[in-house]
Order: sequence, then structure tokens, then C-alpha cells
Amino acid sequence: MGRKGLLPIDVIVRPNEQRADGLPVLMNVQSHDSFAAAIRNKDAQHDIAGGLRMNYGDNVPFVLMLGGYCDGGYLGTQAGEGIDWVWQHRIADLQQLGL
Repeated sequence: MGRKGLLPIDVIVRPNEQRADGLPVLMNVQSHDSFAAAIRNKDAQHDIAGGLRMNYGDNVPFVLMLGGYCDGGYLGTQAGEGIDWVWQHRIADLQQLGL
């Protein structure tokens, strides 16, 4: 893909302490109105995460901020792809990412 590909990212956050690779934390915000909507949307996040890894390596900091309906199957699929998440109503969890 090279560095000329475009990937949609909702938020770019600079950590309190700069990462060794100098990358910011890349975050997409998702809110699903049903479990079915969450399942329909899961592949889009995999495509974004895969594209980021191809360009910036396996340790690119990509996180989902989730709200609405997400069941264990959806969360397990994201975790299986190496995608971390935080809940919109637990914003303090971002501290674990150094934010």
C-alpha cells in the first residue's frame, strides 16, 4: 500500500509521553444502535487496522471508542484482530494508553 493510501481515522491523539516510534494514538469512534449494526460494521475496522499495520508496522496504536450495543462476539472479533477498545462512558480508561 505504501504511504499514499487514505484511511479514515476519527481522532488523532498525542500521548502525554511520546512513544518510542513517535506515532500518535489513532482512534475511531463507533456507536451502534443494535447488535446487528455492530456485526455489519466489524469488517470496516479490520480493514482500517490492517491498512495501518501495513503502513506503520504491527505496533501502530489503533483504538476503538465504543458506545451502544456491542456483544462479546463483536468484542472478541476486535480483540482477535489486535484492536483495543474503550467505552465512551469510561473515558478514564484512556489513561491506560498514556492519554
